[in-house]
Amino acid sequence: MERREMEIFLTLADELHFGRTADRLHISNALVSQTIKTLERRLGVALFDRTSRRVALTAAGRRFRDDLDPLYQGIREAVDRVMAASGDVTGLLKVGFEGHRTARVVHAASELYRARHPGTRVDVHEVQLFHQRELLRQGQVDVQITLLPIRDPDVTVGPIVSTAPLHLIAAVGHRLADRESVVLDDLAGETWFSPSEEVPDYVVDYYFPRRTPSGRTIRRSNQRCRTFTELITTVATGQVIGGGSGNELHHYYARSDVAFIPITDAPAVSHALMWLTDHEDSRIRAFCEIVSEVAPTIP
Repeated sequence: MERREMEIFLTLADELHFGRTADRLHISNALVSQTIKTLERRLGVALFDRTSRRVALTAAGRRFRDDLDPLYQGIREAVDRVMAASGDVTGLLKVGFEGHRTARVVHAASELYRARHPGTRVDVHEVQLFHQRELLRQGQVDVQITLLPIRDPDVTVGPIVSTAPLHLIAAVGHRLADRESVVLDDLAGETWFSPSEEVPDYVVDYYFPRRTPSGRTIRRSNQRCRTFTELITTVATGQVIGGGSGNELHHYYARSDVAFIPITDAPAVSHALMWLTDHEDSRIRAFCEIVSEVAPTIP
């Protein structure tokens, strides 16, 4: 079975309309129809029920689509990878991001990347707290903007995309909620939220220490938050305190039941590009250059 036949079948299975399939693939209706007839004759089974008003997959067609689609996607990705390894910037690049501001950076960089490298494609995916390195290691993204520090031995850390002061997140009515700023020693006796277990411990401890600089204890909650929305919602109950990037919080997460207070002696919250070292290629290098150019222009 030829790759073009796979593409035509899968597109028709998605569109269920010969005209839209032809338009999407920039081919004629006749070629779509002839290709499907050839496939059905070769396989000895009807793949579509066709009338003058509708097109629908048969049971055999649905099974064929479900079995064929992952194989076709694998072929596309293999072709993209070998073309990228040749040194030309071409094919599909899958990019992950964490947070609202990094999303704006990624989308702006993707637009410029496509303009500078015609024929390329960029898929953008959100990476939640519980994803961390999972999407990268599974090949669902090629390059990802994520929270520093990064100590994975098989990962290359690229340019820093954003840096902002760490802010305390506390429920309105909390003893610190009305303060203009706090220091880590002010948090003694409080209970930090606990992020998803997929977040490396060294990252959690870097931003949310278990002891203050003077050695006093800051507890850690047993309840884990797998997304930032869960974090904010849990903090709003008054059970725990949290933390996050000041720029992100004030621009995108402002709500009437929580307060954001700068922690003046905490490390800044920084995000950077990262990718698997042995997967580095011309696409990733070109995208990193563009991100470095674009990131400073995004407020």
